[in-house]
Amino acid sequence: MENPLKLLHIIGLDPRQSDKYSTIKKVISFLIVLAVLLSALIEFFLHHNESQVYDTAPQSTVPNLQALLKMFALIIYKKELIDLFTKGNHFWKLDKFGDCHKQKLTKLHKYVDLFFYVYAVIITGAFLQLALLILIFEPGKPIFLCYGGLYGLESPQFEFYAVLDFLAIGVIAISVTAYDSIFFYFALYIYTEFKMIKIAFKRENCAQFIEAVKHHDFLLQYISKVNEVFSVIFLTQFFSGLLGICFNLFMISTQGTRDMKSFSTYFVGLVGYTAQSFTFCLIGELISELSEDISNEIFYTDWLDDEVYRNTTARLIVMNRAQESPKLTIGKFADMNLRTFIIILRNAYSFLAFINEVLD
Repeated sequence: MENPLKLLHIIGLDPRQSDKYSTIKKVISFLIVLAVLLSALIEFFLHHNESQVYDTAPQSTVPNLQALLKMFALIIYKKELIDLFTKGNHFWKLDKFGDCHKQKLTKLHKYVDLFFYVYAVIITGAFLQLALLILIFEPGKPIFLCYGGLYGLESPQFEFYAVLDFLAIGVIAISVTAYDSIFFYFALYIYTEFKMIKIAFKRENCAQFIEAVKHHDFLLQYISKVNEVFSVIFLTQFFSGLLGICFNLFMISTQGTRDMKSFSTYFVGLVGYTAQSFTFCLIGELISELSEDISNEIFYTDWLDDEVYRNTTARLIVMNRAQESPKLTIGKFADMNLRTFIIILRNAYSFLAFINEVLD
């Protein structure tokens, strides 16, 4: 968890810190993203009748808005996040069930650490690719749509917006990467705890079974708390991902590969929004499946064992409870799983077909 928290420290949004220096960095970060977003929206509404504005408006507003919402969420749910960090101290140690299981779980943690760096590079690389393409193929134009910059800017306005845009890219990349990665690490801890609980329920000792039941109940409450913190942002993520996929699909279908600069920009955007939505939905699916597996682990114990037989009623109750799997939800309206990801893709293609039919 330290990796994303170190990133948040750069922009003053580390939930554990509330000193004056962090507050100053936080305010500056908010002002940078807000200035870029408002400037883009003003220019969009002033030139909404011109087709050229639609080429740059979505990529200038959707990522900024997504980053701004996640930054606000880090402030609004600051106490809840600190509470989750504190409750994480009650998680079982990775070596609780021996070195063999510890090695497997430690390897998984290393993979997630690696994924964090890959995710950070992808997010940052997508923005830098957009910036480089504009600077190379459209010199004089700002990276993000801005007030008075639809057809380019003169000096010194261009230099001012160039600095502001690069600062915004840094803040957006850091905030989105850090916020998403905090969720990834929470999911990792939940995943490893479920793995160890499954091992614990295989044990036939009464004391170990009681310990596993208590820890299982603690983990279910922990998942509910995680969902409470992230659910609203998942809803905005759902709509921003849907909007991003729809827009990039539409632009690729209309422009094709004639303009490689535009095609590469929209293709990267399409892959990025799709991969982001898939990753979140996959994590929700895995957590639900792992919870349901607890019931199977208890079912396949040796029921003829005296220790198991004496706890038959308790085991049946736990089996029944485990079948009601905890779910991560999208604003508490829908479950976050692969079925939801399919719905996102289906709606995106339905929207594309509708727009093409209207234009034809």
